[in-house]
Amino acid sequence: MQVTLNASGGRPSTHFVSWTNPAIVGYTPTMNPLEGITTYSAILSDGCMLVNDTISFKLKKLPPIRATWNIEYKKPPSRGFSFVVPPASILPSRSASPSTCVPKTYIYIKNKKNTSYEKQT
Repeated sequence: MQVTLNASGGRPSTHFVSWTNPAIVGYTPTMNPLEGITTYSAILSDGCMLVNDTISFKLKKLPPIRATWNIEYKKPPSRGFSFVVPPASILPSRSASPSTCVPKTYIYIKNKKNTSYEKQT
């Protein structure tokens, strides 16, 4: 997630931003928070003012969505089977991005010993 810090006031030509997390730098850092709520703080200085300006905000990263399927056949297919997971755009979601809105096909074929199905890549 990219965040943009907009600075104004003071002496713009000498503005400098620092973050409480030293791994974060600049005015448009990319944040990669851990799962849960992470607090970020940025400190803006211009080298002139006695008091720096600080802003804090929180980002909440939700756990990844997971789905499982249980496919049962009364009579197992002789060679293999496949199934398609529908695109995220038709599943209940408030934030599906276009890159995740494509169907995914899973193909399983019986192994050489004919004892189980193996996922094909």
